[in-house]
Amino acid sequence: MSSWAWVWAGVLLMASVASIRIHFQGPVIPEDDAYIAYRYADHLATGVGPYYNDGERVFGATSPLYVLWLAGLRTLFSDIPTPVLSVRGNLLFFLTAAVALWWGTFVLARRVAPASVSKVTMSLHWAGSATLAFLLAPDLLRASILGMETFLFVTWMLWAVAAMASDRPGASFALVGLASLTRPEGLLLAAPLALAARELPHGRREMALRCALFLAAPVVVWVLAATWLFGSPVPHSVVAKGAPLYPLPPGDALRAIIDHLAFWPARGWPEGTGAVALGLRIVLAVVWNLLAGIGLWMTGRPLTRCPGGVLATLVIFYSLVNPLFFEWYWPPMEVCWLMVVVVGAAGWGHRWGEGNPSREALVACGLLAWVVFSTGLAWRPLVDAARIGGRGFDAEFVASLGRSREAAALRVHAYRDAARWINSHAPLGSTVLAAEIGALGYYTPAWIIDAAGLVTPEAVRHLPVAPERRLAPEVGAIPRGLVQDTRPDYVVTLPVFAAKSLLDWPWFLEHYDRVHEVDVGPSPRIRLWGGRSILIFQRVD
Repeated sequence: MSSWAWVWAGVLLMASVASIRIHFQGPVIPEDDAYIAYRYADHLATGVGPYYNDGERVFGATSPLYVLWLAGLRTLFSDIPTPVLSVRGNLLFFLTAAVALWWGTFVLARRVAPASVSKVTMSLHWAGSATLAFLLAPDLLRASILGMETFLFVTWMLWAVAAMASDRPGASFALVGLASLTRPEGLLLAAPLALAARELPHGRREMALRCALFLAAPVVVWVLAATWLFGSPVPHSVVAKGAPLYPLPPGDALRAIIDHLAFWPARGWPEGTGAVALGLRIVLAVVWNLLAGIGLWMTGRPLTRCPGGVLATLVIFYSLVNPLFFEWYWPPMEVCWLMVVVVGAAGWGHRWGEGNPSREALVACGLLAWVVFSTGLAWRPLVDAARIGGRGFDAEFVASLGRSREAAALRVHAYRDAARWINSHAPLGSTVLAAEIGALGYYTPAWIIDAAGLVTPEAVRHLPVAPERRLAPEVGAIPRGLVQDTRPDYVVTLPVFAAKSLLDWPWFLEHYDRVHEVDVGPSPRIRLWGGRSILIFQRVD
């Protein structure tokens, strides 16, 4: 083991310690959507079955594999709440993804310069820089502690790329199969990996058959089980989102992707509208993306271009389906972009430094300098915000990566309190219709009717809600027809989801009374999407 290998092992170990502390010392504040998977997992672990509402054969979680993982944890550690198991347990996937990123980048960098006498040492630098950027990126860490399946998906994706780069196409496509059971779009990874496999020294016919079998194995198991249990292998949440749940203007997702990924190299730089700040961000973004793309193309090999192919596949897919992007959607594309940058830099370094290793080392040092500098800039706003009015450093704020003060995160606790109120006031067997069913549905055993349709098939025919009944295309709204058809005992909502659909509707106001409110946060200044309370209505007829 070379001296550089020991140096990088020490650096990455220290970076991993920071990741561990954030996952284990930060407060547990999962995203509200994560609680849908938690309720499925708890029901599966406690013998109710893989159902959201007891006995209702609908699978509304997007990630069956993550639900199975959580159910296993819940069975083994029955005294620990599932939200805690999820947030703490996601550290395993975060670190496993980091190992996959290191190995995949190392192997791809070695393929960039197969004849270089310093290829092992330089590959250590390329892989180490990529992994350091991954481990210390606050946005990636934050996505991990949201309690979603994000980094389980990223783990399969990165190991699939690493397996293909290591001449293991069968393992690569088996991992793609597992990725598709974590997120449906995982199945699309087969296309860029199949293109990359053309470079491998296997008989194409034999390899194609073997890869197809490895890919199909986990998918077939799910198709058979889901068809038997739920009547369809397609999660109902996918059906509801395709309604569409958010009727965004064409091209909205593509604009979001371009804006997000283009400026990702400049994260942490001043975001003011001043000409100098904006100009610096634009120049840095253009230069980095051009250099990365050209460098990757200069490698001239299908395998080394594989990260770019995976990234392009995800971008094309999201552009076509045009979803509303949430925080946990970004990491797969960000990590692919990171691999593109590093492998592209390796391409530049080898081309410019051919016959002169010191030049290649200079490029590697430049990449490492960017990693350290941009990571420091990305952390600075969070660290500055942790110093509150002379009260000292707020370590909990930093450990939660800012979520401990956000109204969107605090609403999870408010929904929990709303559920407890329902548990103490509603008769057994009551039905509850809600615009957001995450934490609310997790903390109450009541029968839940989901206005977004993720676990409620009856809601889909009422989607999308008409534009005049919603505040904006990206804002959900409770369908009037669903309320009339189901006539729930209780309706629970933030004002933003009912402002133009229920709160100004005479029929609703005649049949439902507002019986309780739960504040989103402890301070009147905390407001979420224009309101500060969760409203609970009870049917009066």
